[in-house]
Amino acid sequence: MPPLPILAQVRHAVFLRALGCATMARALGIPAALGVLVTADVFFTGTLSLVKVLKAQGWPELVMQGSGYAVSAVGIGIFMAARGLGLPPRGQRRWVAACGAFMAASLVCLIVALSAGAPMGDVSSLVSMNVVLAAFLGRVILGEPLRGVHAGSLICSAVGALLIARPSAIFGGESNWEDNDAPSTAWIGYVLAPVGGFLEACTLICARKCQGASEWHIAFALYAQGSLMLWGLALAPGMQTPAKLAAAPAEALGWTVALTAFDFPCMVFYSAGAMVLPAAVTATVDTAGRMILGFLADRLLFGEGMHLLTALGAVCMLVGVAFMALLRERPPAATQVNTARAADEEAEAPAEAPAEAPAEA
Repeated sequence: MPPLPILAQVRHAVFLRALGCATMARALGIPAALGVLVTADVFFTGTLSLVKVLKAQGWPELVMQGSGYAVSAVGIGIFMAARGLGLPPRGQRRWVAACGAFMAASLVCLIVALSAGAPMGDVSSLVSMNVVLAAFLGRVILGEPLRGVHAGSLICSAVGALLIARPSAIFGGESNWEDNDAPSTAWIGYVLAPVGGFLEACTLICARKCQGASEWHIAFALYAQGSLMLWGLALAPGMQTPAKLAAAPAEALGWTVALTAFDFPCMVFYSAGAMVLPAAVTATVDTAGRMILGFLADRLLFGEGMHLLTALGAVCMLVGVAFMALLRERPPAATQVNTARAADEEAEAPAEAPAEAPAEA
């Protein structure tokens, strides 16, 4: 099965067995699976919206998110100990750790990009380039073949990123992070979003080296390292202080529960939809859903407008993702020819005579 985009290794593997998503998926048809996948995008957008709300109200959102990750890591660790899973295979431990580290770092980039003031739709669009970057990393690290459509997808993603960010050195006037009364730190989000996409591409590559490890090993590595990264970043000088948490612990707990209430169903619904739909459909629908819902949330919840060039850039990013997803879904022509040739040879081969039964004494 080809790798799915944007956190798919965790969403598609970690929660399938634990939540009974296989049973749910078997009961879904294609239209219902599409609806489930869009529902997952709604919960994902809700999680990002909560991060922006917490930032606007002065809550240390990095500390709160890190605390949620720590609780998840402890819970998964207890579950693994009860199941007697132990450590990953010796030769794959470094890949499991790297997979969790890249995935956690990508999530940190996404959260910090939003906290810096970058619009949600722009961030979701820029992160989607992970599907394209994974193909080039696969060529460099795994020796996978490249085709002309890979270069076309990369060009679409690069053009889309430029149209979304609209740097003043190229387009003149104000860049996108200077529009709509954006904070002075919004430019950081436009830098971190593509970095997050690159880190997600690294996650997909590392996940291919972890085939012998349990999905729970990767989940534990993600949450454990993610909590440390978020706490370390939040407690750095000049970043965030947990003073408000101590002043209103009940309210802080409520916000943390709300974050979990949006994040957890997102994982469940995404897994169920991805098990039914082809990978190409999953990649395209999920990317389009996050982009559209992100832009709608920016407009309806936070009053942020969208420039025409930003919309064109999002379309370019989506086209690049769709090309890559369709290419992964379709096997190479040589493979098709070899498969057809093998089938013809098998059909033309004479049937073997059945073995004679031994004579009875």
